[in-house]
Amino acid sequence: MLLKKMLPLTLVIPCFIACRPKPIDIEVPQAAPSITISSLAFDEHTVFVSAGYSINSTASLNDTAAENRTESGVPRDMLIDNAIVTITESNGTPDTLHRVTNGVYASRKLNLKYGVEYTLMVRDLNKDLATTATTVFLSQPSVTSAERIIEYSATDTLTKLHLNIKNVAAGDKFFVTYSTKQQVKSNVDQAKDRAQILYNFSPKTLEFVTSADATDGLIDKTITMKVNPEDTLIVQVAHIDNSYFEYLSAYKRTGYLINQLTGEPINLPTNVTPGYGFFSLCESERVVFVGNKRIRL
Repeated sequence: MLLKKMLPLTLVIPCFIACRPKPIDIEVPQAAPSITISSLAFDEHTVFVSAGYSINSTASLNDTAAENRTESGVPRDMLIDNAIVTITESNGTPDTLHRVTNGVYASRKLNLKYGVEYTLMVRDLNKDLATTATTVFLSQPSVTSAERIIEYSATDTLTKLHLNIKNVAAGDKFFVTYSTKQQVKSNVDQAKDRAQILYNFSPKTLEFVTSADATDGLIDKTITMKVNPEDTLIVQVAHIDNSYFEYLSAYKRTGYLINQLTGEPINLPTNVTPGYGFFSLCESERVVFVGNKRIRL
């Protein structure tokens, strides 16, 4: 029961925080404020949205005064902490998301419908700036099998994920992300200890599979993961549209990525107008492994 309650937050943290062990200070020119959006649909009822400003539009990165930073050390003006955030079905009534923590808004009372278009609106009440983004809610992929394989050798230990996805149509695309409890803890600890992590980020763990990997509508794929074989492993598999696939592909190719909460150092595809990041609603299949044993949620 505790795992079920904690899993949404556990999945959100890797999306919003990813960092290198030894950050490098860089000079970032100030620009006009640009809102940056990230989202996660836990299911048809629960959605998280992060809202902040890109690094190059924030002037206070070097301001270390405690009153100008959150408890985790992030500059307060990088997070939109007083906002109206809504998600609206086409021609429908807006549903309001409520503040969960600094810069993060959520609702557990939505009734999203598969294949229906939804528009996100974020309005920063302090700066009177707003942005919107539109996407379609996609259902979970048909994951028929997910198995963690640990291979031992005299010199190394490999952790692999074996996946089967059925009912794959031409043009379908999926992402596979994974994290561990240790990675989440490390990210959170570094965020608390060193606000400079906002300068320099690593790509979050991300793999893709597409209909090109399928035979007769079935994907049979094995992915090697860079994790400690003894740690608890959290895996997400989601069906994504072409626009989000292009965004994530560009995001992964850069090799050094500033996360979606704090903005982009390069021009990435976006559906946020105006702004950065990407608003997506794709319900993922979530699997948790302890060792090579799968835990059912």
